[in-house]
This record gives sequence, C-alpha cells and structure tokens, in this order.
Amino acid sequence: MSDHPSRQAAEEIEEGVIRLFTDMVRMAGLPPSIGAIYGLLFVSDQALHMDELVARLDISKGSASQGLRVLRSLGAVETQIPSGERREHYRAGTALKNIVAAFLDSQVRPQLKTGMETTSQLLESLPAIDDESHREFLAERLHRLANWQRRGSQALGLLHRFLD
Repeated sequence: MSDHPSRQAAEEIEEGVIRLFTDMVRMAGLPPSIGAIYGLLFVSDQALHMDELVARLDISKGSASQGLRVLRSLGAVETQIPSGERREHYRAGTALKNIVAAFLDSQVRPQLKTGMETTSQLLESLPAIDDESHREFLAERLHRLANWQRRGSQALGLLHRFLD
C-alpha cells in the first residue's frame, strides 16, 4: 500500500489549518505570518525551531521572529530546548482562554481606552462650535460613540469572566 495518499491527506490538513489560522489573525488585524506560524505549530506533532518555520512557511527570518515574539506575548506558543540542542523549539499552546485573554488585554483593551479618552476630549471641544444645529448633531454622535465604547468595555469584562 502506498504512503503517498496518506502523506497527501496530511499535507492538505496542514495547509487547511494554516489557512484557517491565517484568516483568523487577518480578521484581528495581525500579520498573516502570525497565523501561519501558529497554524503550523498547531498541527505539528513535533516542536519546531525557527529555521524550520522559515523554510516550511516560506517566510523571512524577520517575520518568523516577529511572529514568534507576538505569539509568545499572547501565551500562544511554548518554548523548549531539546537536550543536545542550542536552538529554541516552539510548540503551540492550546489553552484558548489564555490566548484570547492575552489578545484582549494587549490589543482590544488599549484601543478601547484610547478611544474613550479621545471621545472625551472631543466632547470637551463641542462648546467651541458656533452653529447650534451642527453642535447638537455632533454631540448626539459623540454620545452615541461613547455609549458604544462603554458597551464594548462591559462586553470585554463579561468575556473575561466567561474565560476564567
């Protein structure tokens, strides 16, 4: 019996998983290489070193290094140095709650905070607008924006409690 169909099926699965994670991180506004790295580590039964990631994903060492740094900061990869080796090897972390919580704290929460501060500053500028109709229109929009941000912050808190 030929090993070729088995190897081909495994490669198709690997490519599909890499594509899924690449698409997910793209939606989150992160570089696709981060998703590709995580996807390959996720489907690999062996810990991989950076040179293997570079070669198998056809990405630069800079992209691999940056991607691994981001993934480590999110708690999405674990590092190990196998005995007799000097290079770090990487394995995908699979605790979704840790990865999502770290992403929310490092990416979403700061954006919400900045947005709320900006909206507050913009509200303070309203009295300088002479045209009453335009000032009321902008006030309504800025209050609506502030409400969205408050709700986003509340949803973030609920999501954190759900993950714990």
